[in-house]
Amino acid sequence: MDFEQLVLSTEDLNVLRVIAQGPVDCTSEWTERVKTLYEKKLVETKVKLEKMEIRSSVYQITTDGKLYLRYIDRRKSEMHFANTMSVLAFMVSVIALIVSIIR
Repeated sequence: MDFEQLVLSTEDLNVLRVIAQGPVDCTSEWTERVKTLYEKKLVETKVKLEKMEIRSSVYQITTDGKLYLRYIDRRKSEMHFANTMSVLAFMVSVIALIVSIIR
């Protein structure tokens, strides 16, 4: 899956992070919340058997969903590094300008 082309809303990304922490029950509320994620195959439904032999379904994160979250975290750290380097370069250029004006 090409994660560079995939853009999720902040709400969808937060829902994906919640589901990554553990499966959630397939209620009508969660069905609406995971609709986009389900269509993009970042979450899936899984049938679980309880001790009492009652079947119920849960939404859980897929491998693609886990990889997408890793991609987002890595991209965030790369952007943080790039922004830090840009600020440092700006500071060096300002100091160089000041030194060149003074001389």
